[in-house]
Amino acid sequence: MLRCAGFMTRKASLGVFLLLLPLVALACRRSEPQRIDLVAVERCESGVTRAVEAPTRTDGSHIYHDACKDIYAEKGCRDAFGAAASGDPDQAVLVTMDACRKAYCPILPNSAEFEACRPTFQLSLQSALHGWPPLHHAIVTHDAKDLSPRVLAALFRFYARGTQPWPRGGPAGSAGSAAPGPSEGASAASAAPPPSAASAAPALSSAPSAGSAAPRAKSAASAARAPRSAPSH
Repeated sequence: MLRCAGFMTRKASLGVFLLLLPLVALACRRSEPQRIDLVAVERCESGVTRAVEAPTRTDGSHIYHDACKDIYAEKGCRDAFGAAASGDPDQAVLVTMDACRKAYCPILPNSAEFEACRPTFQLSLQSALHGWPPLHHAIVTHDAKDLSPRVLAALFRFYARGTQPWPRGGPAGSAGSAAPGPSEGASAASAAPPPSAASAAPALSSAPSAGSAAPRAKSAASAARAPRSAPSH
């Protein structure tokens, strides 16, 4: 009888353990620390501040890629950002995306959702500009965890700067500074934010809204219809 009671006790304990195991695993996933440290995030933030004030697009691209390379935990991706820090800014998004998708697609839990992780993906400037932002967002979130909002905010600052006119190539006045490239924003595309970040972009137009313009249009029309008084003699 005592043996039976002991067996039932062990069986019940095993059952409780099996029931609690998924909860323990979930708690471990939620408390998983970031794969990068605060120093790397702060270095990236500081670098972006310098990059957006750089005199040329090439300077800005080099500063950004060098300062932010350590926010990527996977060596292949980190090394690609390091290479882009001294390379052609028009090739930066191709260099970084190709290396980073190879490094992260095998380890991201939801990699099947991303176009860049599919076997049929063909790397080109157009496909990179389209496929990199969502994958980049997933990579940053995967590595930075709770620090990811700070990282994404810094990346958006650089991306927003790169979508505006920026001298190309070398120092102002040199032949390289005016050389055309595939895309004005290509050098900043490796920092492209997730689609949702577009809602945080500052308004670039100072044109009045339709609602504010309507009263002025109505008053102008009334003035045009008003009869003019005859001149006095």
